[in-house]
Amino acid sequence: MAAFAHFILTPFNLRYAPDDARPHDPSWLAHRFALFERYTLPSVAGQTRQDFTWLVFFDAATPAPFRQRAEGYRGQANLEPCFVEALPLEHVRALLRERIPPGTEYVMTTRLDNDDLLARDFVASVRAHARPHEGFFLNFDHGLIVRGEKVYAARRTSNAFLTLVEPVATMRTVWCRPHRRVAEVGPVVRLATPPMWGQVVHGQNLYNRVVDCWRVPRRLLLERFAIADDVPVRERDWAVQAEAAWNRTVMACRDILRRVRDGVRGRVPSRE
Repeated sequence: MAAFAHFILTPFNLRYAPDDARPHDPSWLAHRFALFERYTLPSVAGQTRQDFTWLVFFDAATPAPFRQRAEGYRGQANLEPCFVEALPLEHVRALLRERIPPGTEYVMTTRLDNDDLLARDFVASVRAHARPHEGFFLNFDHGLIVRGEKVYAARRTSNAFLTLVEPVATMRTVWCRPHRRVAEVGPVVRLATPPMWGQVVHGQNLYNRVVDCWRVPRRLLLERFAIADDVPVRERDWAVQAEAAWNRTVMACRDILRRVRDGVRGRVPSRE
């Protein structure tokens, strides 16, 4: 049987542009650390399989109080904080090679942002679908979106929770392409499962929005994910069902409009 190693990769406060001040901003850091401790950290700690290594990357110049806070996570949920000046792919691959056990033939790398969460059986499901291959991506299509006290179900293809399964000898890592473009480098195996990932929508999100999703009971979040949740559930089933019906109606109308738009574009005569 082929030997596999699994790594979860999380960028925390890396600088993506020279003028990006957020990695060192105390208010931004306090907000992200709070989200991480409420959602991300407990969700990974609660995995039913624990045979993975979680590398969380922090800027080398992270302010001392937050650096100490990050160091306090060491060992929890197999977490290893890594403080780096920059993170080119060559550096990521070098860090992984240092940690891959001898004799390992295949490596799995999973994307996870610092304000997102994984279902309790995410790692187990990745392991169940991993197999020897020259390189393929696993995409769990279904997840949840959390906005305040409300929870929504969503279906996302080629989403931000991809896992790349590949040989150690030719390792590229799941960060080899933006998640919407991974089909350029390998096949994507899409899996229809119960919700396997969660995204938290908050005021500092860059891209996450509550679009093309439908309301579900908050208890589904608590059933699927291990989180430090202290929000009392005050939902009425009829209200959740009514909003879900409205959400699905809006989604159906959007789909019809997309089909009409695409059809019109297809009928536009060529000018050649």
